[in-house]
Amino acid sequence: MDTLSCDKCRVVVNECLSFCVNTLDSIDNVSLALLCRQSFDEEEIFKAKRLLFEAIPQRLVKRKGEDRKQKNIEDIISVLRSTEPDDIPTFVAKDLHKLPPVTFDHIDVTRLLKDIVTLQSQVRALQEKQEEYMTKKDFEISVRDYEKKKIVSEAEAGETEPYVNTKRGGFCLQDSYDSSSGPMGLMTGLSNGTPPNVTMQKRVPAHPSPSYACVAAVPTSKPISVTPVQRVQQVEAHASPPAD
Repeated sequence: MDTLSCDKCRVVVNECLSFCVNTLDSIDNVSLALLCRQSFDEEEIFKAKRLLFEAIPQRLVKRKGEDRKQKNIEDIISVLRSTEPDDIPTFVAKDLHKLPPVTFDHIDVTRLLKDIVTLQSQVRALQEKQEEYMTKKDFEISVRDYEKKKIVSEAEAGETEPYVNTKRGGFCLQDSYDSSSGPMGLMTGLSNGTPPNVTMQKRVPAHPSPSYACVAAVPTSKPISVTPVQRVQQVEAHASPPAD
């Protein structure tokens, strides 16, 4: 087998197969078979068939009869058209003078005109839809603008308290004393008549917030109801040092 090995591909030296592979998409089977029959003898065609069937595992069938040359060419063309291009080795020509010239007479004019009409219609469709497409640069700009807007919207959403239903007044109660889990919030829930046994006292910063302020629990059998101003005054009174 006339094969040149390389690291990434298989190179097979054969003029007949090189011509068939390179003209397979440009001319029809009848014209291709006619050119091969006129340019290569029977021995060269059978050798090309044997090399192809060795490179692509196929059962080699020896044709008999007066038309065996034509049948061998048809077998070569059939295998090349039915095989994936990646599975076909790279066929090259050593003697370029053996390759037959392809003239306008060997081209199917009807097929060529049909391909031209199809190409024109596709180009016309692209021109009509040109306004619907955007360039790569415009697409990148649109993506950057979208990311900027997303960051701004997330930052604005982070300024409000999460999981608070602002439409039903939950936003107004988030700093309420009743919503606090500290001593001040617990004082409003002492309605079971059991006086606490522990006096709660905590150091308060200079500017206590309503949700952070705490006062000492006063033993009583009734719920304590004080205004926010009274609570702050109680906090300041407990936070100030005792007079001498």
